[in-house]
Amino acid sequence: MRKLMTLLLISGSLAFICSPAWGQAAPKAQLSVDQRIAELNNRFSSLEASWGRFQLGGNFSLEADGLLEDHYSTIGPFQFEQKLGLYLNAGIDRNLSFALNLSHEGNWGDYTTAPLNAPFLLDEAFIKMEYPRSLNYLGRFRFSFGPLGLITDFVNNPAEGLALQHTFKDYHAIGLYSRMLTQIDGDSKELSTQDYFAFRLGWSGQATIVGLNLVPRGLAAEKAFSVDVSSTLPAGKIAAEVGWYSFDSPRYPDYHTDWTPAALVSFGRELPNHDFFQVKAGYIAQYFTPSATSLNHSSTDLREWFTANTRGLELYLQNRLGNDFYLENRLMISKPVNDVAQDGTSYRWRGNINKNFSPLSQLQFGVELNQNRNLNNTYLFTRWNLQF
Repeated sequence: MRKLMTLLLISGSLAFICSPAWGQAAPKAQLSVDQRIAELNNRFSSLEASWGRFQLGGNFSLEADGLLEDHYSTIGPFQFEQKLGLYLNAGIDRNLSFALNLSHEGNWGDYTTAPLNAPFLLDEAFIKMEYPRSLNYLGRFRFSFGPLGLITDFVNNPAEGLALQHTFKDYHAIGLYSRMLTQIDGDSKELSTQDYFAFRLGWSGQATIVGLNLVPRGLAAEKAFSVDVSSTLPAGKIAAEVGWYSFDSPRYPDYHTDWTPAALVSFGRELPNHDFFQVKAGYIAQYFTPSATSLNHSSTDLREWFTANTRGLELYLQNRLGNDFYLENRLMISKPVNDVAQDGTSYRWRGNINKNFSPLSQLQFGVELNQNRNLNNTYLFTRWNLQF
């Protein structure tokens, strides 16, 4: 009897262990086709309900340019540059939003362009916190002090840090912190990044804004301050900024710079027939070289054509030629403040005709000339800009 009970117990245990339910969940019931369709409809309804919080878009541009050679008789090989940007904006709640911008650019056939293993770079990624009296940014974002950005401008190279802005009636105060990449010497113990601090105190009137900007600690030992004013008048819009820059560090005695001035003045006016005219005057001393100035981007279409050691005049005129065509001309005439290289008077002119296929699609044809005593370059270019 005892042997029989033992055999029955062992047989029951083996049956329980070998059962499919041991160590695994019971199989789920198969969903019918109608149930699957209903589940998909619920997912789409949930997505549509929240889709208003998101904004997707981007831009694409393709430019081809060639250098005129042999006294303008031949055109050199065309270079093709492609730029692509994608952005996503998400409203998290009433006061909080997130923005993500990705970008990629490069020349066709250039080995430094990596469309496969690195198709996009992180251009911007930041959180924006907006309240009735404050506006704050956290992350990697574009930012500028004043309309001209003479000493603090992160438009082409975004800041990486924090910006705090608070309004007190007609006054506003801004604090900016960014970590910035520095030049690395393999034989030294230099840090790869350093802290950048900047502050602004401004006053806003009915049509006028006045600001005082201060960089107490930029890269290494740089310091800078400026005063700017912008106003909307019946005759047009005017903006001006005057700044000073210095660099004094016992670690870098060769780069010592006493307080060095710079000034920019801009006036723009709307003309009849939707035309526009703008004139700029600038005086930039030879050693006025803040690390985050709009003058660092003179080679691009954005911001300023003025550079350090430049004084001159810039003119811009936009003329509408028809419903879908308009003509742009931008001319700068300048001289060095200190003509060490004996370049003399420099001329830079860019003219192009634009064809608008739609508000989101544009085609350009133009020419750009750079000329002084030691330089004479002329380029032909065409560009297609597309937004989506």
